Amino acid sequence: MLFENLRARESEGRPVRVGVIGAGTFGTVYRARIEGDMGFSQQVAIKLVDNSRTLSRPGVITSLADEAQ
Repeated sequence: MLFENLRARESEGRPVRVGVIGAGTFGTVYRARIEGDMGFSQQVAIKLVDNSRTLSRPGVITSLADEAQ
């Protein structure tokens, strides 16, 4: 949810999930679209982290932050 919230603050609209790109160890990556005023549209990827897989692994947050950079 972190990446979804960051992207939404920068744009006029909220991301709309379009489809699944893939799933991995930490969660699922979705293809999404943000639409705004005057025909603005941007394709984005949103990674939703599965808490049940990450809570027992303290290094996960650091890994995800590194990946985001």
